[in-house]
Amino acid sequence: MDLVYTLLLVAASIPLVSGENCEPVTVKSCSSAGYRLTARFPDVDGTPYQDFQAPLLNLYVPLLTLCSDFASTILCSLYLPKCEEGRDTPWPPCRKVCTQFVSECQDSLRKAGLAGMFTVLCDLLPDGGGQSKECFYPSNFKDTSPGGKGRFVYLPQQINYVTILKHYAQFQWTSTCTKLSN
Repeated sequence: MDLVYTLLLVAASIPLVSGENCEPVTVKSCSSAGYRLTARFPDVDGTPYQDFQAPLLNLYVPLLTLCSDFASTILCSLYLPKCEEGRDTPWPPCRKVCTQFVSECQDSLRKAGLAGMFTVLCDLLPDGGGQSKECFYPSNFKDTSPGGKGRFVYLPQQINYVTILKHYAQFQWTSTCTKLSN
């Protein structure tokens, strides 16, 4: 679990090479994530990164949207982080969005063995108090107390976030090192 925390911190702290590394989000289930641009990642075994992640996101986002309106924001931002032209780092969702998602999908996440990991993820996200520039809120976000839809959703398999974070951190580190060596 310490590896997950370390990778999250490393991935969040390594800047994108430049604003030209943004591309439109093309994954159907991420169209309601609250942003339209994501960081450009290298192909995975010859498959464009978004196409590679699409089957997983198109499976889990609709399932978890049954318990929270913010499933797409949280899940899509893990795999396809929000990118903005002129900004040199990914733009994560604010902590309150994540904690509301976890609260609303707690039973489903617990049954899938993911509740603890998402709780830790939420704690690592920026607070976003006021008009924060370090994180974003989807336009439909309203700060509510714990609760929400709270319906259980069966998740067929665990999502391998360690692999995703390692890939993200390696890409960012490689890109940064390449830029520095030029």
